[in-house]
Amino acid sequence: MAQLIKQKHKYFIFFLTGLILGLLIGVSGLTAIISYRIDLYYQRIITLETEIDDKTTRLAKLEERLDEAEEEPKYILKDIHIHLNSEEDDIDTMTLTKHIKEKYTNFIGRDILSIDLEIISEIIDQRIFRLDNKSYQLETDKVFMSDILTIWVNVSLLNDNE
Repeated sequence: MAQLIKQKHKYFIFFLTGLILGLLIGVSGLTAIISYRIDLYYQRIITLETEIDDKTTRLAKLEERLDEAEEEPKYILKDIHIHLNSEEDDIDTMTLTKHIKEKYTNFIGRDILSIDLEIISEIIDQRIFRLDNKSYQLETDKVFMSDILTIWVNVSLLNDNE
């Protein structure tokens, strides 16, 4: 009889151990799936906030320019596109793009003929930009301007203090 009670305890402990181990593995897997989805949502939110900021700034500058418009038609700068040559993750790339665009928002709504391309390229050329604990050096590669200003920028990581 004593052996049956000991065997029952062994089976109960074995069952309880399996139940706890299964519960821990299940919770760990569910946490990994949920954290991946949260990262995707976070990245999407940053993308949408950046787009909203860009469009709001662009709209305000264009409305301001239309209020000042003369009768003669002029070519005005309507938008800015930044292309980064970078090996960083998407969130850092979006943040860099947002801050670079902020440097050029004053040119939106201005006459294209009054904008000097040399000045455009020199604004961020050889600049050092700090994001979190990383430093990036920006180098202007190409600049193209029509009603849309397009800038190609090479980004290189200077140091990583993590």
